Amino acid sequence: MFNTFINKVLRGIPVRLRLTGGFIIVLLLASIVSVTILGNFNTVVTRLEQFTNVDAKLERLLLITSRRVATSQFNLNRYIQDYVPSPYEAQDDADQAIANLNEGLALKIDSGTAADLTVIIQSLNDYKKQIDDLQAAQNAGDTSQATRLESKLQKLGNDISVRLELMVDSNVKRVTAANEA
Repeated sequence: MFNTFINKVLRGIPVRLRLTGGFIIVLLLASIVSVTILGNFNTVVTRLEQFTNVDAKLERLLLITSRRVATSQFNLNRYIQDYVPSPYEAQDDADQAIANLNEGLALKIDSGTAADLTVIIQSLNDYKKQIDDLQAAQNAGDTSQATRLESKLQKLGNDISVRLELMVDSNVKRVTAANEA
């Protein structure tokens, strides 16, 4: 019944009009496919921009910060062993690590990553304060306080390094998952 209805309608339409209508239908289908392909391409481009502008830059900043924290720990050990007269280099490295993390906060990152960066920045600020306290204790000749602070600084520096490593690993896993999706 449906076929007979279509046959009657199509036979009543001139051939030129049927060809024009068929061509228009093909053009509509082609445009729908094109829009779909361009939409998917735009999604890929957006992901690539996200990766290059945010994720890769964040990973680079985290790695640089990790290196700065390790250098700060090294310079602090040099100060503790009396190889250098002040912990200035250790504090400078910590300041540069904080600056890198603040640059990372300025990126368009998710709230979880921002919270992790904020915790590390706070830890680095505590680290710097304890370095100041260590210097004051050593200048005052309070060896028991200095020894206690040295131990706390080693632990805090290691904790900061572990947090940074975990963030880098998390960032790599997130990028891998996003690329597979």
